[in-house]
Amino acid sequence: MQKKEKYIYEIFEISILLKALNAIIEIVLAILIFFVTQDFINDIVTILTSREILEDPKDIFANYLIVSGNNFSTSSHLFVIAYLLIHGFIKLSLMIALYKNRLWAYPLSIIFFSTFIIYQIYRFAFTYSPWLILFTFFDILVVWLIGHEYFSLKKNV
Repeated sequence: MQKKEKYIYEIFEISILLKALNAIIEIVLAILIFFVTQDFINDIVTILTSREILEDPKDIFANYLIVSGNNFSTSSHLFVIAYLLIHGFIKLSLMIALYKNRLWAYPLSIIFFSTFIIYQIYRFAFTYSPWLILFTFFDILVVWLIGHEYFSLKKNV
């Protein structure tokens, strides 16, 4: 039984490290997005879609990118920046607290990630993104690992 718990703990540590790296990436992306202009977005979308549109003017994916790029307003821009910064800083703070075995961080992390699991499931209903499902399953695993570790720590206190 001891070997199984050690293995679960190692997976727990790897998962919080991955979540911390993800949080850092979100923070860096938010900073980079801050400097992105509407013209830059339109230029990138044009580069990505021009060849496909020439071949098939009704291409669903290319037209989706064009519409999305054109609809990326200032309020959308600010929302994405705020979302990534807030989400990234909260996640990074929680992962650091979990790494330091702060008991208060375990239930708070479970609540935080469970809320985002619900949001991701809601978003999946509109996007059908396989990536969203993959991230959701990973978050479910992380919540289970956090809960498992929390109850193991509480048992030993």
